[in-house]
Amino acid sequence: MRKRRTSHPWIEKSKKADLHLDLAIYIDIPPEVVERIKGKRSVMETLQTQQKVREVYKKLIARGRLISINGNRPADEVAKDILALALDLLLSRN
Repeated sequence: MRKRRTSHPWIEKSKKADLHLDLAIYIDIPPEVVERIKGKRSVMETLQTQQKVREVYKKLIARGRLISINGNRPADEVAKDILALALDLLLSRN
């Protein structure tokens, strides 16, 4: 029986690399909301797994590695926030 992978190759690669990102955004949507909207899709997308993943991202946000955006809003509002962050970054370089 093959062991099930718990991570994607790009995640493993990023763990090994010393990435210097200009902007990393986490669109925060409570797992309960995602489950209600999408339903359970795979073993990796159980509510418990998603809650654990969200906690990892919250730690990265607290350490300043990610910027969190409330994703529990209409898509156009989320998009405007992302665009504003990207534009602020680009304009600050000039």
